[in-house]
Amino acid sequence: MIFPGPSRRDPDRIAGEVWAAVASGLGGRMFEALRDRRSLAYTVLATSWQRGRAGALVTYIATSPEREEEAREAMLDELERFTQSPVSDSELRQGVNYLSGQAEVGRQSGGAVAGEILEAWMIGNGLGDLENPGAAFRATAADDVSRVAQRYLRSSKRAEGVVRGTGLSSRAGG
Repeated sequence: MIFPGPSRRDPDRIAGEVWAAVASGLGGRMFEALRDRRSLAYTVLATSWQRGRAGALVTYIATSPEREEEAREAMLDELERFTQSPVSDSELRQGVNYLSGQAEVGRQSGGAVAGEILEAWMIGNGLGDLENPGAAFRATAADDVSRVAQRYLRSSKRAEGVVRGTGLSSRAGG
Protein backbone atom coordinates (compact mmCIF):
# COMPACT_ATOMS: atom_id res chain seq x y z
CA MET A 1 0.00 0.00 0.00
CA ILE A 2 1.19 3.47 -0.76
CA PHE A 3 -0.16 6.71 0.67
CA PRO A 4 0.83 10.30 -0.14
CA GLY A 5 3.53 11.40 2.29
CA PRO A 6 5.85 14.26 3.17
CA SER A 7 8.37 15.35 0.55
CA ARG A 8 12.08 15.84 1.26
CA ARG A 9 11.53 19.54 1.99
CA ASP A 10 8.39 19.09 4.11
CA PRO A 11 8.95 19.84 7.82
CA ASP A 12 7.04 16.62 8.59
CA ARG A 13 9.56 14.44 6.74
CA ILE A 14 11.44 13.51 9.91
CA ALA A 15 8.19 12.52 11.66
CA GLY A 16 7.42 10.41 8.57
CA GLU A 17 10.71 8.59 8.98
CA VAL A 18 10.05 8.08 12.68
CA TRP A 19 6.58 6.70 11.85
CA ALA A 20 8.19 4.18 9.47
CA ALA A 21 10.75 3.13 12.10
CA VAL A 22 8.02 2.65 14.72
CA ALA A 23 5.78 0.74 12.31
CA SER A 24 8.39 -1.45 10.67
CA GLY A 25 11.20 -3.81 11.41
CA LEU A 26 11.73 -6.43 14.07
CA GLY A 27 9.82 -5.26 17.11
CA GLY A 28 7.94 -2.59 15.16
CA ARG A 29 4.24 -2.12 15.84
CA MET A 30 3.03 -3.68 12.59
CA PHE A 31 5.59 -6.49 12.77
CA GLU A 32 4.44 -7.37 16.29
CA ALA A 33 0.73 -7.18 15.45
CA LEU A 34 0.75 -8.85 12.05
CA ARG A 35 3.57 -11.36 12.30
CA ASP A 36 4.20 -12.17 15.94
CA ARG A 37 0.68 -12.07 17.38
CA ARG A 38 -1.40 -13.10 14.35
CA SER A 39 1.08 -15.04 12.19
CA LEU A 40 -0.23 -13.26 9.09
CA ALA A 41 3.07 -12.33 7.51
CA TYR A 42 6.53 -13.47 6.57
CA THR A 43 7.69 -9.88 6.21
CA VAL A 44 6.18 -6.54 7.23
CA LEU A 45 7.75 -3.19 6.46
CA ALA A 46 7.00 0.49 6.26
CA THR A 47 9.07 3.27 4.79
CA SER A 48 8.89 6.98 4.17
CA TRP A 49 9.92 7.60 0.56
CA GLN A 50 10.93 11.24 0.00
CA ARG A 51 11.90 13.24 -3.02
CA GLY A 52 12.16 16.97 -3.68
CA ARG A 53 8.56 17.56 -4.69
CA ALA A 54 6.77 14.39 -3.63
CA GLY A 55 6.71 11.79 -0.93
CA ALA A 56 4.92 8.64 0.10
CA LEU A 57 4.38 6.40 3.08
CA VAL A 58 4.76 2.85 1.81
CA THR A 59 3.81 -0.41 3.50
CA TYR A 60 4.42 -3.99 2.46
CA ILE A 61 3.29 -7.34 3.80
CA ALA A 62 4.28 -10.77 2.50
CA THR A 63 1.68 -13.38 3.35
CA SER A 64 0.32 -16.68 2.10
CA PRO A 65 -2.28 -16.49 -0.70
CA GLU A 66 -5.05 -17.99 1.41
CA ARG A 67 -4.61 -15.27 4.07
CA GLU A 68 -4.21 -12.34 1.67
CA GLU A 69 -7.54 -10.63 2.46
CA GLU A 70 -7.18 -11.19 6.19
CA ALA A 71 -3.65 -9.72 6.12
CA ARG A 72 -4.80 -6.74 4.04
CA GLU A 73 -7.62 -5.93 6.48
CA ALA A 74 -5.36 -6.38 9.50
CA MET A 75 -2.77 -4.03 7.98
CA LEU A 76 -5.43 -1.41 7.35
CA ASP A 77 -6.56 -1.79 10.97
CA GLU A 78 -3.01 -1.30 12.24
CA LEU A 79 -2.53 1.76 10.04
CA GLU A 80 -5.79 3.18 11.39
CA ARG A 81 -4.47 2.67 14.93
CA PHE A 82 -1.67 5.10 14.13
CA THR A 83 -4.28 7.76 13.36
CA GLN A 84 -6.28 7.09 16.53
CA SER A 85 -3.71 6.62 19.29
CA PRO A 86 -0.24 8.06 19.75
CA VAL A 87 2.86 5.92 19.68
CA SER A 88 4.11 4.94 23.13
CA ASP A 89 7.21 6.41 24.71
CA SER A 90 9.07 3.13 24.26
CA GLU A 91 8.04 2.85 20.57
CA LEU A 92 9.17 6.43 19.96
CA ARG A 93 12.47 5.92 21.80
CA GLN A 94 13.20 2.69 19.90
CA GLY A 95 12.42 4.29 16.51
CA VAL A 96 14.43 7.43 17.23
CA ASN A 97 17.43 5.47 18.52
CA TYR A 98 17.37 3.25 15.44
CA LEU A 99 17.23 6.21 13.04
CA SER A 100 19.91 8.18 14.91
CA GLY A 101 22.22 5.19 14.82
CA GLN A 102 21.55 4.56 11.13
CA ALA A 103 22.34 8.20 10.36
CA GLU A 104 25.77 7.78 11.94
CA VAL A 105 26.44 4.37 10.39
CA GLY A 106 25.44 5.74 6.98
CA ARG A 107 28.37 8.15 7.11
CA GLN A 108 31.09 5.52 7.22
CA SER A 109 32.23 5.93 3.63
CA GLY A 110 33.23 8.93 1.58
CA GLY A 111 30.77 7.96 -1.14
CA ALA A 112 27.88 7.88 1.33
CA VAL A 113 28.81 11.32 2.67
CA ALA A 114 29.09 12.69 -0.87
CA GLY A 115 25.64 11.28 -1.67
CA GLU A 116 24.19 12.84 1.49
CA ILE A 117 25.73 16.23 0.59
CA LEU A 118 24.34 16.03 -2.94
CA GLU A 119 20.85 15.09 -1.73
CA ALA A 120 20.78 17.90 0.87
CA TRP A 121 21.96 20.42 -1.70
CA MET A 122 19.81 19.31 -4.65
CA ILE A 123 16.49 18.25 -3.09
CA GLY A 124 16.79 19.06 0.61
CA ASN A 125 16.89 22.23 2.64
CA GLY A 126 20.60 22.81 2.14
CA LEU A 127 23.80 21.70 3.78
CA GLY A 128 22.47 22.61 7.24
CA ASP A 129 20.57 19.32 7.05
CA LEU A 130 23.90 17.55 7.60
CA GLU A 131 25.04 19.22 10.82
CA ASN A 132 23.67 16.71 13.33
CA PRO A 133 21.72 13.93 11.67
CA GLY A 134 20.33 12.45 14.90
CA ALA A 135 19.13 15.74 16.41
CA ALA A 136 16.03 16.06 14.21
CA PHE A 137 14.99 12.50 15.08
CA ARG A 138 15.54 13.12 18.81
CA ALA A 139 13.42 16.31 18.60
CA THR A 140 10.44 14.37 17.18
CA ALA A 141 7.55 13.82 19.61
CA ALA A 142 4.71 11.31 19.61
CA ASP A 143 2.36 14.12 18.60
CA ASP A 144 4.45 14.74 15.47
CA VAL A 145 4.11 11.09 14.45
CA SER A 146 0.34 11.20 15.13
CA ARG A 147 0.00 14.34 13.01
CA VAL A 148 1.74 12.64 10.07
CA ALA A 149 -0.40 9.52 10.45
CA GLN A 150 -3.61 11.55 10.57
CA ARG A 151 -2.57 13.69 7.62
CA TYR A 152 -1.42 10.91 5.29
CA LEU A 153 -2.72 7.48 6.31
CA ARG A 154 -6.16 7.90 4.81
CA SER A 155 -7.64 4.76 3.27
CA SER A 156 -9.38 6.79 0.58
CA LYS A 157 -6.02 8.16 -0.64
CA ARG A 158 -4.09 4.90 -0.90
CA ALA A 159 -2.96 2.93 -3.90
CA GLU A 160 -2.65 -0.80 -3.55
CA GLY A 161 -0.89 -3.50 -5.46
CA VAL A 162 -0.63 -7.26 -5.08
CA VAL A 163 2.12 -9.48 -6.45
CA ARG A 164 1.27 -13.15 -6.60
CA GLY A 165 3.55 -16.02 -7.58
CA THR A 166 2.59 -18.74 -10.00
CA GLY A 167 3.75 -21.65 -7.88
CA LEU A 168 5.91 -22.81 -10.80
CA SER A 169 9.59 -23.44 -10.34
CA SER A 170 11.94 -21.25 -12.36
CA ARG A 171 14.58 -23.99 -12.52
CA ALA A 172 15.03 -25.95 -15.73
CA GLY A 173 13.21 -29.23 -15.62
CA GLY A 174 11.33 -28.19 -12.45
